[in-house]
Amino acid sequence: MPRIRHNLMANILGRAWSFGLAFVLVPVYLHYLGVEAYALVGFQTLLTNVVAMFDLGLGHTLNRELARSSIDPEDSDRGRVLLHTLETIYLILGLVFAAAIFVAAGLIADRWLQGRQLPVDTLVTSIRLISASILLQLISLFYQAGL
Repeated sequence: MPRIRHNLMANILGRAWSFGLAFVLVPVYLHYLGVEAYALVGFQTLLTNVVAMFDLGLGHTLNRELARSSIDPEDSDRGRVLLHTLETIYLILGLVFAAAIFVAAGLIADRWLQGRQLPVDTLVTSIRLISASILLQLISLFYQAGL
């Protein structure tokens, strides 16, 4: 039981440290990036959270089923098939989401972010790079769930 308490406290302290740093460093980000560039950081954070919400529990399903199939040696093929199936679903969802953001980057930059200091071309390029990063983060979330 002491090991569980130790792990729980380490997890809580790690999350508190992460939250504290994010809160304390906002003025530093604003100073170096400016308000408009920091808005892009906020936009990426928003998209990352939306994508994580659209996980639809598939990551937890993968974790549970891989654990279940690891116990029974006759069930190992089922784990591989499930991994491949969910991997395909994740990849398709990620590609559709990233492609939608990539295509709508001009519209988002012009009508939603409305940059005054940053040129629209810079905003469009940034949003397109954010779409690629979101795709990679989604795939990373899937494999982390499998671990």
